[in-house]
Amino acid sequence: MLKINNITNQQIQHNFNKVATKYLSNTNIQRVTALAIEKTIYQLDFPLNANDLILDLGSGPGTLLHTNMQNSSILYDISLPMLKESIQQNLLVAGDASYLPFADNSFDYIVSNLMLQWVHDKNKVFTEISRILKPNGKLIIAMLTKPSLWQIEKVWQPIDSRAHILKFEDSRIFNELCSASNLQITRQVNAEYKMYFNSYLEIMQHFKATGTSIPKPNNTGLYGRQTIQAVEDLYINKFSEAAGLPLSYCYTILAATNLN
Repeated sequence: MLKINNITNQQIQHNFNKVATKYLSNTNIQRVTALAIEKTIYQLDFPLNANDLILDLGSGPGTLLHTNMQNSSILYDISLPMLKESIQQNLLVAGDASYLPFADNSFDYIVSNLMLQWVHDKNKVFTEISRILKPNGKLIIAMLTKPSLWQIEKVWQPIDSRAHILKFEDSRIFNELCSASNLQITRQVNAEYKMYFNSYLEIMQHFKATGTSIPKPNNTGLYGRQTIQAVEDLYINKFSEAAGLPLSYCYTILAATNLN
């Protein structure tokens, strides 16, 4: 059973299944990166045509729902309830990103919006992407990278030693993954998006509403009010800004061409 930060695929699927009906109303960062994907597509030398076949990998209800793009795409996600929330007329396919049920050289474009940080075997996913992309096909992805959510990590360090956020990869991992899969990077942009909250409880609710909470180990109980208050006090003392308590999402937008 594959795990990332002790989270299994089944737990990831369960979390996103639970929030499916309300996901689109809570996806601030996903909208930001979806628009960045759209901008990147329009700036590529290989323009998006009406008949191009697009795979939206780890789509949720659909990356392009957040944008002005009208091209049809196949939505592929681990969570069937998330797929069913799409309002676009798309083919919906539920499955694991490491085993894509598509023929070689099937797609002109593959887009992926904030899914890859959840994947255990990223090399396998990039190999599959290279296989199903047409020669000269385009990959455009957004992935959360270090040091995303660093404020959470810092405020918990004096309190306990367990992981409270995903172990995000450095953005340089893209160079290795693309090189190993014969994908040539044509554009790579690193950026940060800050969200602001009134309390640490709001931050916890944000993770819960987006299906991105990290499960606690079985041998730990619920954190009491005093512990949460201590975390909030540290957050306020260390990081508070005029707009509230900041939460940093760092992400990479990457475009690559399939050389196979």
